[in-house]
Amino acid sequence: MTFALPPINSAQDAAATVSAVLAAVAAGDLTPADAGEISKLIEAYVKAFETAELAERLERLERMTSQ
Repeated sequence: MTFALPPINSAQDAAATVSAVLAAVAAGDLTPADAGEISKLIEAYVKAFETAELAERLERLERMTSQ
């Protein structure tokens, strides 16, 4: 099975991707089980993105307070 996902460059893009996955299920292009597995991948990406973003913000705050 192949399924083209919209690009995910931010956590906000993940919402559009989830919408595409749901639309594919509704159209019969994806099974709910496949959609569930794809959703897990999207969730893992969002968590990684948010963690990296939080680490970057923390680093900036630490630089600001050490000046």
